[in-house]
Amino acid sequence: MILLSIKPVSGAILISTAVIVGLIIIYNFWVMWIASKNIFPGAGAPISMAQTVLNSIQATSQFLFGIFIVAVLLVLIIEEIVTAEVGIPVITSVVGFLLGRTQKKSNDA
Repeated sequence: MILLSIKPVSGAILISTAVIVGLIIIYNFWVMWIASKNIFPGAGAPISMAQTVLNSIQATSQFLFGIFIVAVLLVLIIEEIVTAEVGIPVITSVVGFLLGRTQKKSNDA
């Protein structure tokens, strides 16, 4: 019954977050499926391929967890359960971590 008493903006944030997370998960599985079809014997060391897959899964899960934290905090701020003085620093910390992680990955490539 809690979901019935939330503001429409909060519901929109939750629904759009669920759609974004679902699309990212589907895209990740699709990319892994394409990669598995294109790997042929002698293409490289299996250990390096496994490490690449693990790095991809780790980066994606951290990104999805960050999106989830930001969405939950936004809903809590909108519903006035958490004040903006508390929520906004946490949101900026999470977004800063996600952006720093993305920049680090792009510099490594």
